[in-house]
Amino acid sequence: IISGRCVRDIPSTSGVFQEERTPGDILNGFVAIFNNNLSALLACSYVGVPGSDVVVGVDVTSTNQVVVSALLNNSSDDLYFPNIGTGYEVIGSNSYVIGFNEDLTNLDFIGTFGDPNRHVQVSAFMIDECDNIYVSGHGNWEPLNYAELTEDAFSTQGGFYLAKFEP
Repeated sequence: IISGRCVRDIPSTSGVFQEERTPGDILNGFVAIFNNNLSALLACSYVGVPGSDVVVGVDVTSTNQVVVSALLNNSSDDLYFPNIGTGYEVIGSNSYVIGFNEDLTNLDFIGTFGDPNRHVQVSAFMIDECDNIYVSGHGNWEPLNYAELTEDAFSTQGGFYLAKFEP
């Protein structure tokens, strides 16, 4: 389960990546893992930096990594989650793809995408059987002159996007 909530008492579990909500949070992003019949909370971690954070997508890789797509408030350099284990980083962007190990105790990777000067909204997120990560959404992008586009991009104009990140 993922979300961004305006509550201060989400029951995080001991030993996870981020046990405490960050000071000054308005919205708290989090990811939670339950057992098969939803009778027990197995792991729950906050995801974010001070400010408004929302986890908008979750999926699991073939190796049981828990991967989330998140919009994190990073209005200053000291609030920024650094790039870890990926080759793609847009410093200052608020759009993240974050990979945790299967029990949410460690980060396996963090990557950022989008434009640091414009709002980018994630609408859909998934991982295929080859562990490629797909993210789609919209933003006020006109034209896409800041984005790293592939040579065979369908379009370089407009406010909608589809991105594929390889493992």
